[in-house]
Amino acid sequence: MFGWFHQPVEQTRQTAILICNPLGDDIVRAHRSLRHLAEDLEAAGYPVLRFDFHGTGDAGGDERDPGRVAAWHRDVGVAIDELRERSGLQQISVIGLRLGATIAAEVAAARGDVASVVLWHPFGNGKAFTADTLRMHKMHRMLEPESFAAGPKEYDDGEEALGFFLTKETLATSSVSI
Repeated sequence: MFGWFHQPVEQTRQTAILICNPLGDDIVRAHRSLRHLAEDLEAAGYPVLRFDFHGTGDAGGDERDPGRVAAWHRDVGVAIDELRERSGLQQISVIGLRLGATIAAEVAAARGDVASVVLWHPFGNGKAFTADTLRMHKMHRMLEPESFAAGPKEYDDGEEALGFFLTKETLATSSVSI
């Protein structure tokens, strides 16, 4: 994982906030807004941690690594624990966007030690994410045939989705649960 910890100059709140990025193409459009959200929360006295899921963004790993879905679940748990340690606070609230919200909700429900969860346009499940992303990729390929989406149409080990790659294992696992 790779993360950014925003420590307020004057920590006036009793809750620390974890921001769970979206995955795939959604993070490209959301990065700046989520950074500003973290900075605004920091200015309001909240310690904030935001991170890239394993195999995405600046985090280690690769999108073709096995066990992506399980790794992303672990990442949220590790981030919660790290935020508790760095902030010194026990009360954690989680904000998740798109697939990050879906994963955050599942992890928070399983752990039972998260004070609140804000779900910002979540997917109902992983299958909804993969269906939406692959549909958007195919539509983009039709509308912009000379763009990045015009690359190879067939892969043996997965599918391209708006410039990101989903392995067959990730697709199969996400259709069960994320």
